[in-house]
Amino acid sequence: MTHTSKMQKPNEKIKSIRYLYFSRYLLVHFTVAVMMVFDLFWLLADLNYKATWGMVLSLVLFILALVPEIELIHKLDDHDNQAPSTKRFLFEQIGANVLLGVSLFTPICKKIYPFAADQGSKMAILALLLAGIICCGLALKRLNSIAKSRDRYLKIIDNYKNYQQ
Repeated sequence: MTHTSKMQKPNEKIKSIRYLYFSRYLLVHFTVAVMMVFDLFWLLADLNYKATWGMVLSLVLFILALVPEIELIHKLDDHDNQAPSTKRFLFEQIGANVLLGVSLFTPICKKIYPFAADQGSKMAILALLLAGIICCGLALKRLNSIAKSRDRYLKIIDNYKNYQQ
């Protein structure tokens, strides 16, 4: 066995453990990413309709989602079990979705969602907003279990560490 192959084994173990810790946050990471994609599509639709209110709201939500994405990416190197920016964003997104859902049934709807011309499109938007609330709720539940060290990935990581020794 060469010197480089001896060095690769510990490095591979370290990488594996890094990725296992990061995998604890995958559901949360994907939830935030999906929210960003929806906000981006909403922004593009409002740009097409030149709806200033909708553009501003979707852009603000998109920018707010950047902070938790950065925080979650740093989880590759930082193995703590706290993600305060992500938790705050998920609550903000839930609040925004509730307010946006209510706005669908008010006159302000035309300024925020000019493409929601009929009841069917409003119901489709409402369904997406409700799905976002559910996804954010599930992500918050996952963050809570990670913060309390009760997630199943932690057991897998511990088993892997014990197996590698």
